[in-house]
Amino acid sequence: MMSEVCWPLAGGGAARAESQVKGLDDTFKNAKPGTAWGMTETNSIGTSIVGDDYLSRPSSSGRVSAVLELGVVDDGGNFLPSGERGELLIRGTQLFTNIGNAQTPLMIF
Repeated sequence: MMSEVCWPLAGGGAARAESQVKGLDDTFKNAKPGTAWGMTETNSIGTSIVGDDYLSRPSSSGRVSAVLELGVVDDGGNFLPSGERGELLIRGTQLFTNIGNAQTPLMIF
């Protein structure tokens, strides 16, 4: 029966206010709020979170995709602990190469 299906109500981009996350859950009974983070270079998906996980941690962008590794490093290339600011490193099977190089032919696609 369609009323028993629970759909994800997800988006991406800027973080939602915590009150909006709760409001979505209160308003849409057959849907659960979610969000995701990604970049063109990561083929869209980088992290995601939905449902009860998102409701309990509405400021989170979720867990990293199973095919990516993420890390944050300082100016010396040393990995930083969670919560610290630095440069984001991304490695994985779904990354584009040379996407910013205008001289690279479209053959990479």
